[in-house]
Amino acid sequence: MARTSRETWLDEGLQLLRKSGIDQVRIDTLCSRLEMTKGSFYHHFKNHQTYLEALLEYWEHKYTSQFIDYAEQGNTPLEKIERLNTIALSAYDDPEVHIRAWAVIDTQAKDTIARVDQRRTDYLTKLYRDLDIPAEQALVTARVIYATLIGSQYILPQLKPKDLHEMFNLIATLSTQSKLEK
Repeated sequence: MARTSRETWLDEGLQLLRKSGIDQVRIDTLCSRLEMTKGSFYHHFKNHQTYLEALLEYWEHKYTSQFIDYAEQGNTPLEKIERLNTIALSAYDDPEVHIRAWAVIDTQAKDTIARVDQRRTDYLTKLYRDLDIPAEQALVTARVIYATLIGSQYILPQLKPKDLHEMFNLIATLSTQSKLEK
């Protein structure tokens, strides 16, 4: 039997979370889906709780840290915003809705969401500040764009990434125009 990496276990957990919710992220289910033994699971994780902790950390790294790192490869604030929009929209069907549902019943997930929300909003605010938008307006713009992204995940039928991108652009345009009018 081939050896399965820690990352493979975590990726599978995110897929299972996205497909079925936190209640289905169980050791037996993961082992079955990966066609691996419990011994393989316990090689990487002490128990189910440490797995869930690692899953939250992995999600935060994959969908926040890596997104910011990708955006930072842009040369100008506008390029960074566009890169961030592109990567966020490419992951539009990520497990975030289920992580947020999990956070309603679990303090560690709630703390992770709070930290991620703050970090993402801070980063967006910085990008808009780098465009010389006043601090308060940059913060409001960041919050509106972020709330649009998060809220749009609950709209059915789900918006297309193209539509969401147009919404982001409109918000940014209105914010920039409002800066110029002051």
